[in-house]
Amino acid sequence: MSSAPRGFEPSVEYSVSAVWLSEYHLPTRKLAAVKKNEIGAAVAGNDEHWAETCGDEYVEEITKGGKLFFSIRVDFGSKEQKQEFEEHFSLAGPLFSANQGLKTASREFSKDTKITVSALQIGGDVSKITNLFGDSNTGQAGFVQCTLGSLEDCAKVVGAALTYATDTQHGFPSQLDPNAKPGAHRSLIGQQSTPQRVSTLRTILG
Repeated sequence: MSSAPRGFEPSVEYSVSAVWLSEYHLPTRKLAAVKKNEIGAAVAGNDEHWAETCGDEYVEEITKGGKLFFSIRVDFGSKEQKQEFEEHFSLAGPLFSANQGLKTASREFSKDTKITVSALQIGGDVSKITNLFGDSNTGQAGFVQCTLGSLEDCAKVVGAALTYATDTQHGFPSQLDPNAKPGAHRSLIGQQSTPQRVSTLRTILG
């Protein structure tokens, strides 16, 4: 089974984290007829030469699209703080509800608790994703950090992320082919996923 995108690892001992996925798909393109070129025709009658020259599989269909990942990670000063947080709050569910939960937690937990919001875009104009995070060095790297005592920057990024993921005029969907259809918009808590710009179905020859 594939692992989560690098930088979007599961929770560790003193932290909790969650990843949200927004994806779009284009119609699947299928290979209607297989035709040999001159090289293929020349070795078609020799199985050994065919395997050496052409291999033993080909791509039968391709599904193109784009994926957008957002991650929120909360780092606590102790295991006890983490347990107390998990007893009252959860990052599960839609991204907007997690954002609201953090706002509520900011009034009840240590102001020094660190929060990191990050994003990963596959497909479209990936340079635009950093616009969500401002002009700082961390923003240009695709993430922002704050504390529960100063949650404004993170809350602003999450709000912008919600718009960016669904805005068909200026957001992520506008960067894709007009025929792209919305796929999953979900939390990946408890799941594993590797983003792919193109997924393929391979057919084995022989």
